[in-house]
Amino acid sequence: MNVLWLQASGCGGCTMSLLCAENPNVFDLLGGAGIDFIWHPALSVASGDEVRRLFAQIEAQEIPDKVFITTSGVGVIPAGRDLRADTIQPGDVAIVNGVLGDHGATILAARGDMMLSSDLQSDCAALGHLMEATCTAVPVRACRDATRGGIASALNEMAEAAGCTIEIDEASLPLRAEVKGTCEILGLDPLYLANEGTLVLFVPAEHAETALAAMRSVNTGKGATIIGRAKEGAPMVTMRTAFGGSRIVDMLVGEQLPRIC
Repeated sequence: MNVLWLQASGCGGCTMSLLCAENPNVFDLLGGAGIDFIWHPALSVASGDEVRRLFAQIEAQEIPDKVFITTSGVGVIPAGRDLRADTIQPGDVAIVNGVLGDHGATILAARGDMMLSSDLQSDCAALGHLMEATCTAVPVRACRDATRGGIASALNEMAEAAGCTIEIDEASLPLRAEVKGTCEILGLDPLYLANEGTLVLFVPAEHAETALAAMRSVNTGKGATIIGRAKEGAPMVTMRTAFGGSRIVDMLVGEQLPRIC
């Protein structure tokens, strides 16, 4: 039996954990049962020609007994919807849909050698319904998920694309005490912790309250809150601290934590 396993770029932790297993090696294990992987690397520009040749062989019926496994998804953007970060304007308000850092802190606490105990749970969630409700209610300028690199990296990418400064307010950041405590113990910045069900979007200031109401009408947006705004200035992220000062929030360089996925 020939197996064609298609995966594209993105968070493929479960897929890669299986395909990269060594003891036992998944290919040797399944090969003994007569299963042959004719393709399993991630799809990429570099692998495009090879994959096309393989597809041509399949279409020509040159490869028999095929099973297709797909662990990828292609999003479809509705006509007229433009959520690019370069559309952000000074004065626009930044809103997140809920607490930050839960996923990264949960993974940390679950590692046996950390000896940490907490009731934290990952924020993994699908956000399609949340986005649909918000985009229907107000003109959303731009949106990003705050996954790898956390909210800090997402905001830095948006500031760079928009060519403006994004200022956030430390007192407004929705962080659980357990997340703050975990980061204090380990010397980490919660702004860089990974999230799996968190997004940040920008809307014109006059639509902020309507956007909050729309987001809070969906389960995954119950904790929606304003964390900052865009303003004139160099493309960077700054934060008003709890002590009344200001500091630059840089893009994450390297990996703050070992890769989870």
